[in-house]
Amino acid sequence: MMGKTARDLTVLWWSSLYCARGIALGSRPELSAFSVLADPKRFYHGEIAPSTQPRPIMIPRFDPTRAIIYDFARGQLKDDEERPRLNLPCDLLLRLCHDAGEEAAVNFASELGTEMGRRILDKMGPDAEAASLEQWVEHLGGQLALLGLGNLALERWGKALVLRVQEHPPGAAGLAAHVLMSALQRGLSRDVGFVPFAEETATAFLVLSPDSAEKAQEWALEGSTMSQVIENLHQGAA
Repeated sequence: MMGKTARDLTVLWWSSLYCARGIALGSRPELSAFSVLADPKRFYHGEIAPSTQPRPIMIPRFDPTRAIIYDFARGQLKDDEERPRLNLPCDLLLRLCHDAGEEAAVNFASELGTEMGRRILDKMGPDAEAASLEQWVEHLGGQLALLGLGNLALERWGKALVLRVQEHPPGAAGLAAHVLMSALQRGLSRDVGFVPFAEETATAFLVLSPDSAEKAQEWALEGSTMSQVIENLHQGAA
């Protein structure tokens, strides 16, 4: 059963999730609710960058080899960029976020996600703009797993996209949501909105434009299931 701190953290994260917008660098208001990520041809900045000289597209697979390096002789952890890391109990980190308050906790998660987005772009290399949705989610899921925040899966519900995080630590679903959302905003240079739907062993996040996410969240709070919310959006109710 989820402890008091975990329950408090859930309220803390969710209360700020729906209005989080990030940095609006590539907003395209004429796109529909689902076209934030759903159309691979508009996955990056809403369009495919023109190419005057066709060349092979090379997007490397996510590679966890030496992603975390344990140096027991020096008592250090480092990542593959030689940056120091820490290995901390999750419940203590969540308690720290709770005690720090909503603004500080969300800023922490957003900074973590922004850094994740930068790392993904660096790993993908110069062809990152041409990466498919599946390639992006593979790298996103790999980085999320390195943080210990769960197993990421991509689902398509018609035009809608759902990111499902399984096996996340208790009370950490909101942290994972803010990290993922900020990573996407950093990588895609556009705003996204997440609407969470808690499940028994996972949390599903419906990925939408921010305005549609606000409306979808209203339906969710009224008791609509994720499938009902998606149906409403498909019918143009947003």
